[in-house]
Amino acid sequence: MIFDFASAAELAQAPLSYRQLLVGATRKARELGYGLQPCFFEGPSRQAEGRRIGRVLACRGITGIIICAFRARTTRFELDWSRFSAVQIESHHLDLPLHNVSTDQLLMAREAVRRLAQRGCRRIGIAIGRDEEIYLDHAFTLGFFGEASLHPGLELAPPLMLRNGETAAGIAPALRQWIHRHRIEAIISNWHTVPASLAASRADGIPDPDVVILGLAPEESPYDGIRQRDAEVGEQAVEQLAMLMKTNQTGPVVSPNRILVPGAWVAGRRPVESTCPA
Repeated sequence: MIFDFASAAELAQAPLSYRQLLVGATRKARELGYGLQPCFFEGPSRQAEGRRIGRVLACRGITGIIICAFRARTTRFELDWSRFSAVQIESHHLDLPLHNVSTDQLLMAREAVRRLAQRGCRRIGIAIGRDEEIYLDHAFTLGFFGEASLHPGLELAPPLMLRNGETAAGIAPALRQWIHRHRIEAIISNWHTVPASLAASRADGIPDPDVVILGLAPEESPYDGIRQRDAEVGEQAVEQLAMLMKTNQTGPVVSPNRILVPGAWVAGRRPVESTCPA
């Protein structure tokens, strides 16, 4: 299972979803009688590193590969696919000829818009990571605008693209300016730091917008949102790979399929004091 990280230590500091993918994949591999080993980038040249990893894995007799949620910084990944059965998790921007398993981020965004519209919200905005837009093939914004088109009367703000690596305090000025300019009543975001950013830049007497978090952490949250089933995505990837290995299917896939795992809506633990008109 190849991760776009330099080491296990870097993976340990990454968002929880990456580790949950590994947990689910490891569990399913053991259930099916396989061993699973995480593999990390080590070299400065990401394209050459892929070919090196492929040679190392082939020498070790490893015949199955999962490309695990590569980020936008890796724009190409090359190895001799003919030697392996392979499946990818997300990483849509790499345009690899492989079967794909992913969280259904498009459906998550649609669900968030639908619930806010039912709540009476009319001015809705989405604040999304710029990198996620790339490696998830714009799934969040496509779902956002697609669902909004089904609800006449919504007034949509242009998406706010957040720069990866920014702190809650760092994004607060741009976030608050965006809210005021477009008079936003509700925000949909995959960044857990958005509520903290609102708190850091709160103005007296001005209510904060409603917030819906896409990709809630497992623990209970005060905010409404959608929890990704990351461990199930990992399990599905292993099941797909096991089928390919058992039937000796290696190399590029002419017509790749895509398995989409839906998220689960979770109501926040605090009563919603909506800024949206009834």
